[in-house]
Amino acid sequence: RFDDRSSRAAGRFSQTWRTGISNVGRSIGGLVAGAGLAMFFSSAVTEAEEAASVMRKTEAVIESTGGVAGVTADHLEGLAGRLSDIAAVDDEVIQSAGNVMLTFKNIKAEGGIFDAAMESALNMSAALDIDLQSATMNISKALNDPIEGLGKLARAGVDFTDQQKDQIAMMVYFGDTAGAQRIILEELATQFGGAAEANATASEKMTVAMDNIKESVGTLLLPALGQAADAVSGLADWFTNLPESTQTAIAAIAGVT
Repeated sequence: RFDDRSSRAAGRFSQTWRTGISNVGRSIGGLVAGAGLAMFFSSAVTEAEEAASVMRKTEAVIESTGGVAGVTADHLEGLAGRLSDIAAVDDEVIQSAGNVMLTFKNIKAEGGIFDAAMESALNMSAALDIDLQSATMNISKALNDPIEGLGKLARAGVDFTDQQKDQIAMMVYFGDTAGAQRIILEELATQFGGAAEANATASEKMTVAMDNIKESVGTLLLPALGQAADAVSGLADWFTNLPESTQTAIAAIAGVT
């Protein structure tokens, strides 16, 4: 997994520079110079560890649900990255919301339902000024059970016509859940489409781009840090197992005592 993530991080790092980060290169240099290399790399490692943690949760959800959604961890990670670039929302926040949606087993990758639902959640969150997790839960419940879920969306401010409600009920009755889901997603797109991108400010996009660079750098560093941690742990075990007199002598030489 480290090798895969390092490879993707290197590719994303390169792509990010080619598609716009070159315009803020001097800002990166200023950040490193102003905050110091140690702080920059510490922040980079933190970003990478957060990304790795979210990915582990994604893999755990997929395993626990038997992969019924047809969404892979890599696909969700890539989707979160693309939506992050558009909406200026941290990709780990988006992927975490995706982890929630994956627990609703009737929302499938087939026909682009899952991807469209994630985009709708972002747009709904931006348009109604609610947190992404809440928007994701409302949409997920509606798509998972289109008839019962319409009431939850209505309470969140999404209205459907009687004709749409009848169409949804008919499709569910005849087993066309995906068709009912598409009607819901089309209405969400009509009401909220493009809201996340429209609300994204230049400064927010800059912040997200900088965090992505840190994550990419940190992901490249994590394997080396893991090896260093193992080495330090081994040294600590060796020192602990020495006779007390030897420990004291080494500490004195090192100037610790």
